[in-house]
Amino acid sequence: MKRGGPLTRRGQSRFPHRRLDAYRAWIKALPCDVARQLAEWTKIGGVWALDLLGSLGPCWGPVDPAHVRSRGAGGADVGNCISLCRRHHRLFDQDLGHREFSRRALLDPVARSRHLEQQWRDVLPERPF
Repeated sequence: MKRGGPLTRRGQSRFPHRRLDAYRAWIKALPCDVARQLAEWTKIGGVWALDLLGSLGPCWGPVDPAHVRSRGAGGADVGNCISLCRRHHRLFDQDLGHREFSRRALLDPVARSRHLEQQWRDVLPERPF
């Protein structure tokens, strides 16, 4: 059977219309959400939370935008990313999965991604969406 053409384009994103490089760069400049959550719980004296968050291990590596809903499943960048270091990003996507990671990190990724989107829109209103 003869094939008509290439199935994918080389060197180009399959989802260019859902990417916003400026937003992902802004997310990368933020601290890891697990470290932020740990600082908040430490400040209010949530000792029990330290054990739970401590089970995720310390932050390691640069911060990457972690997509709550993958681009392949229709997720965009804006309003769909949280900031996680490399270690926590891997735990979020592969090792623990979204549900278990959210339970251990005391973090609602959907609510956090919407909060980051609102911050982005408030701080940089001139950015295209």
